Amino acid sequence: MPVQFGIKITHFGRDQPPDGVATAAREAEELGFDSVWVTDHVIVPNEEESIPGHFYDPMVVMAVAAAATERVEIGVSVLVIPYRDPIVSAKMLATLDQMSHGRIILGTGVGWLEREFDALNVDFHQRGAVCDEYLDVMEALWTSDPTSFEGRWTNFRDMCANPKPVRAPLPVWVGGNGAPAIRRAAQRGTGWHPINLSLAEFSAGVEAYRGACRDNDRPMGAVCLRTMPGRVVAPAGDRIPFTGTPVEVAQDIDEFADAGMTHVLFSPPVTDFEALREEMHHITQDVRPLVGGR
Repeated sequence: MPVQFGIKITHFGRDQPPDGVATAAREAEELGFDSVWVTDHVIVPNEEESIPGHFYDPMVVMAVAAAATERVEIGVSVLVIPYRDPIVSAKMLATLDQMSHGRIILGTGVGWLEREFDALNVDFHQRGAVCDEYLDVMEALWTSDPTSFEGRWTNFRDMCANPKPVRAPLPVWVGGNGAPAIRRAAQRGTGWHPINLSLAEFSAGVEAYRGACRDNDRPMGAVCLRTMPGRVVAPAGDRIPFTGTPVEVAQDIDEFADAGMTHVLFSPPVTDFEALREEMHHITQDVRPLVGGR
């Protein structure tokens, strides 16, 4: 099966117009992207230069993107699961999936910005365990009715939470490059969603994911690599994967696909719609036709 192409749309920065989300999502669909993606921050330190202080909420943005399109899938890369009550998150995501006719992909993560956790009154050092339990809560709410759950942070009995997602199971692609994320993907997800890996690192990760799925008696799911070149510094003389000429990028896609990649998510280091539009046209018109041409 050919590699599917995703694009992260801009929904942050003071110069980002509110109607830019719908425009970008529609154009991505028209250009043939398989998925459009948003990302997640709630409240960030003023001095954190890499994250804009002006940041539209991801689930609201997903709703806008879904309303503006008909076919393209709508993903979040990634929703920081410990930030939000899992019952509320499950309700919002199931509603989004219903309203979009089954087009939602939940990328999940444990988070990394400790001061954001502090501001949200969430224990940074327990975030992995919290994420695991919250994913279990959401899965229970999506697959049973009435639902009961007994955990460390969440407890309820004989409760109803509807609607359920259209797709069963809802795609849950677990983000992260390390061993805990790979185990979580095999145990609680339907896919693995790493970021910015070399080909060797990615190949090793796919093998670890395959082994973890086998150990948990679960099938391998999607493997979606997010490429975010603005966050990567290549060693002297090396080229960052998925950058360079169209031929080089297409060759990267082919090589990573051979190693197990089913989806590639492009995250161009741009903050305005016109620059994003240029990147989307470049990917679909210059790069994609060359993929699979070896």
